[in-house]
Amino acid sequence: MKSKKSYRRDVDFTVHLKRILGVATKVQAITAGTIEGYQNLRMSEASPRRKGKNTAPATVNKGVSCLNTMFNRAIRYGKLRENPVGKVKKLIENNVRMKILSVEEFEELYVQCSSYLKPVVLMAYFTGMRRSEILNLIWEDVDLKKGFVRLKAESTKTQTARSMPLHPKVVSTLKSLSMSESSSKVFLRNGMPFVDIKKGFKAACCRAGIEDFTFHDLRHCALNN
Repeated sequence: MKSKKSYRRDVDFTVHLKRILGVATKVQAITAGTIEGYQNLRMSEASPRRKGKNTAPATVNKGVSCLNTMFNRAIRYGKLRENPVGKVKKLIENNVRMKILSVEEFEELYVQCSSYLKPVVLMAYFTGMRRSEILNLIWEDVDLKKGFVRLKAESTKTQTARSMPLHPKVVSTLKSLSMSESSSKVFLRNGMPFVDIKKGFKAACCRAGIEDFTFHDLRHCALNN
């Protein structure tokens, strides 16, 4: 289970489910009404990540989805006969972000990035690849001669293989990167693979004077471009 990318979030959802539904509550006692009560209470609680705002509908829906998985597994194992989650409507999600940088803003952001972060940010800005896809990219999937990245199905969030043309700036940057004998990963920090870019990216945004912008927003920039 810990190999799942969403493992930490699943643990967090489970904590809230137990807190609100009650640790001593029998599974058979959970009804559609109980779950709707969970939705209402979670929606009224303050968000730990967004100051001054309540828990987002999307977050509440994911918590209910986690509960839905538990019920379906219990039914599959012959422990239960019915899943009450199927009777509950999903909350309407309206938390889509569409923050787009101007060319000048991106250039300033790029300048402010640390050396190990620059090629990662450039890749995201021009290809629209997700963070995990970029950080897990291996040289085997990069064709510098034809200027393409070919992602295998198991490397993507949607489990669908896809190919993407590379901007000349990206090709030039990739050619300048050094390959490691100990790792097949394209992007390295001090010769080693890395996964933590949140702090470095946030610091670069701060130095560039860019507010309310996340790494995922680079994907929006790529689609817009």
